Amino acid sequence: MMRRTLGTQVTIETEAEEEIWPCYADQVQLESALLNLAINARDALGSEGGLLRIVASNWTARTTLDNASELAPGDYLRIDVSDNGSGIDRETLSRAFEPFFTTKDISRGSGLGLSMVYGFTQQSGGHVSISSEVGKGTMVSVFLPKGVESTPEELTPCTEPVTAGLETHVLMVEDVPA
Repeated sequence: MMRRTLGTQVTIETEAEEEIWPCYADQVQLESALLNLAINARDALGSEGGLLRIVASNWTARTTLDNASELAPGDYLRIDVSDNGSGIDRETLSRAFEPFFTTKDISRGSGLGLSMVYGFTQQSGGHVSISSEVGKGTMVSVFLPKGVESTPEELTPCTEPVTAGLETHVLMVEDVPA
């Protein structure tokens, strides 16, 4: 799907560590996040194209000062999506995760791609960061908590019917006045 979306002018390289950790994340949201990042990279590369690189690796945050201050110490799957495109200036970079913020024409973007990636990583208990240099390219790093692999022997079927919560009330709180 990514190849068809990006076109032939973009060269896609992928790399993953041999013993990559599983992670806790919704598969569909992860795919959507990677596709959004790839589309942003394609747009930064322009009509002449260039290189999109996706690298997955195991990463351990030892302290909250390790690369991402919002990231709790622990083990994470790190996915770096980088391009050799136009890059992002400092002022634009500071607003990159804001919903509806975009530098694209109205017909080319809604400003929701990076905010969706941010929301997905936060919801997953992870983090996302961007580094960029104008004229050299951009790298977005997604950190997702390491999951635990289960073998079929460790899984036990539920023999009791689930009845808890059948008569509960749900309260939804929204920060939008309307």
